[in-house]
Amino acid sequence: MMKPNPKTKPNSILLFSMVIFLVYIWTFIGCSTYYTARRTTKKITRDMMAGEGDLKKSIAIIKFENQSYYTNDKIEELFQEKITETLQSACTNIHLILPGDERYPNPLKAPPRLSSGRIDNLKLVQVGRLSGIGAIATGSINNVSAYQKKRGIFWLRDDHAYLQVQIHLEVFDTETGAKLLDENRLEEVEIEEDDYHFIKEQRQVPIVEISEKVQFSATLLGEKICDSLVNQSWKSYVVSKEGEKVIISSGKNAGLQPGDRFEIYDTGKLINGIADERFLLPGKKTGVVQVTYIHMDKAETVVVTDEGIRPGDIVKQQ
Repeated sequence: MMKPNPKTKPNSILLFSMVIFLVYIWTFIGCSTYYTARRTTKKITRDMMAGEGDLKKSIAIIKFENQSYYTNDKIEELFQEKITETLQSACTNIHLILPGDERYPNPLKAPPRLSSGRIDNLKLVQVGRLSGIGAIATGSINNVSAYQKKRGIFWLRDDHAYLQVQIHLEVFDTETGAKLLDENRLEEVEIEEDDYHFIKEQRQVPIVEISEKVQFSATLLGEKICDSLVNQSWKSYVVSKEGEKVIISSGKNAGLQPGDRFEIYDTGKLINGIADERFLLPGKKTGVVQVTYIHMDKAETVVVTDEGIRPGDIVKQQ
């Protein structure tokens, strides 16, 4: 007869207690407090899943674009600040690489694009690998608009004005080129009649609801990024190989230490996806290396076993 795992029971009890706690919050305290409690609970769950000894997963943020008419309040900067704040507070064991950082990769300042205008995911992967980046997030505020609809009953029906803010976010995995996250959000809220006309006329008049909805969406999307990273294993990449010496693209910033051992895997097979997207399928194991010296953003390692280690290969924990 199989014995129960003693480590599983406390975690199950804790998760069950969290569910009961959230139901209580929703029923007796209110919606706003519920969402705050839910974010706290999800943070605790991420901490439990991450573990204590995990290396820091790196994610780079490409500067967000504002494709809407509304340039007041610099809402794209507001969005980026809020999503960065959320990642720093909600994510566990991550290393953020932000625009303006000293070691921010130059190619990400103007991300590679295909003739269609879409992100070239394969070239993006190549940039990320050289910098030891595990995931890359990019996005835009696509539109700010307004509309009216009638509300009420019988002769009391009248026009009500609503704001809509459309936001798109993508997160790419540098191992495969696939999207870890592809989110389109449409935020909506009722606004004053005057603000409705300002938006329809595309006038640059400060409208507080626009900034509020941008920040609200950034918070939710930041948490979704955290959730997507929790399920991803830590990875780095081989930068160069000279004889028995192998340089990998992660160092102190990821938590590496001398003596750490890592498995190396071949880049794999290139496959064509839908439209003009291309992806990489991880290949076979090509060796094992051991860390000998650590820099801030890279590490020197020595070969333990070598079955064809090459620059660009994937580095994973044993």
